[in-house]
Amino acid sequence: MDIGADIAQLPGVDRSEPVSGGLGDSSNLLYRHTSTLLEVRSLGALSGAEALATLSTTQLQVNTVEDLEIVLVQQVTLNRTAYLVIFAREQLSETARLYTFEPFTLGVHRVAATVPYRPSALHVSAAMAAGRGSSCEWEFAVVCFGLDQGRVLLGNLTVDADGSQLTGITKFAMDAHRCAVADVRVVARPDGSGRVLALLGMASGSVAAAEYEPFGGGRVSLVATAAGKGPVACIAAAAVDEARLVVCTGHAASVAAYSLELGAHAALTHVATQTVRSDDDGGVEVRDIQIIDARETASAVVVAALATSGGSERGARRARAAAAEPGAVAAVVSAWTYDAAAGAMDAVSRQATRGADAVLAMRVSGRALQVEVVTARRLLLGDALAGGSGGEPSRARAGGEWLDGFAYPPQVRGAVGEQRRRMDGELFVDLLLRAGG
Repeated sequence: MDIGADIAQLPGVDRSEPVSGGLGDSSNLLYRHTSTLLEVRSLGALSGAEALATLSTTQLQVNTVEDLEIVLVQQVTLNRTAYLVIFAREQLSETARLYTFEPFTLGVHRVAATVPYRPSALHVSAAMAAGRGSSCEWEFAVVCFGLDQGRVLLGNLTVDADGSQLTGITKFAMDAHRCAVADVRVVARPDGSGRVLALLGMASGSVAAAEYEPFGGGRVSLVATAAGKGPVACIAAAAVDEARLVVCTGHAASVAAYSLELGAHAALTHVATQTVRSDDDGGVEVRDIQIIDARETASAVVVAALATSGGSERGARRARAAAAEPGAVAAVVSAWTYDAAAGAMDAVSRQATRGADAVLAMRVSGRALQVEVVTARRLLLGDALAGGSGGEPSRARAGGEWLDGFAYPPQVRGAVGEQRRRMDGELFVDLLLRAGG
């Protein structure tokens, strides 16, 4: 992977302090945070990763003298405005809060709701439009908290001129799965009904799908379950068509794919399991999965997984030695195509990310499927379907071939990639390449 942008160290933060972060799914925002500071950057073709805004817990401590800690941050775009949803805790009183932060205006709103203090998982969905039977004209996002004892809490997040609200709060427990919900993803049901699916990965390894009706009294019902392939670290899902989804779970060093069939006889069926390996034979842990469905790629469902070093004692030693050995593998991005009809996953790429920086998150964007990996100090660019460092054969898409076939400097590659994202993944030169065969 090439360096798309260097990122300055967080102001006032020691290099040894843990840093988390991510890339906005629906905006060109990059964010990093510690337990006391959040920084937001704008990704631009010419400016790289330009600092946009910072927010400290001191600024959040209104009407309280207790110390706050930022635990988790996710980005969501509602009504064409990008927000950061911040989950924070008051350590002394053991109460939790949700905030929305608009980095362009620096507006901060505390969400008017009581939320769990110590969730085992938390996910904020992409923006959703109100479905049939609702008079709501505003977009909303579904917030889902995973809890212990197989419980979840769901609610509808809206932001307007009066502030931020979490309404329709509903609790649901899966009696047959009395363990912690390790990760959760919320997606709109692909049939346009306005109902929502919560995909749950359990600490026991089981996988479950529940249906939530945001404007139907907040009803939640269990749709289907499946036995797992080991404790779940992360989960993702995307539509194949109006009646099917592909669900993928990340484990210690593997990715499992399931087919979720909706309808009167819903079923969640295991399809395939793929192993994720490192270039240096060190252990890895799958930390993030992205699924790009066929309606976006116009060809096939693509599954990409980010795995970081440290999945075994040897891998942990390699990760600890990375600061002294900049060439060590920090993370591996693996990509597969998923064939729903054949029920199979085919490997197409594996790319290594090297260096001493902590790896924070991954995003795959555009029809050219450009991979963006953000570390504590860099934004790295690659191509999900281009041949990676593992030497696996693949056929790159036109955009990936154009970028990888010429010795562009990283800054130019970043600018071209940014322009491709803005033009829905396809430049005029891509059309020329296609016309010329």
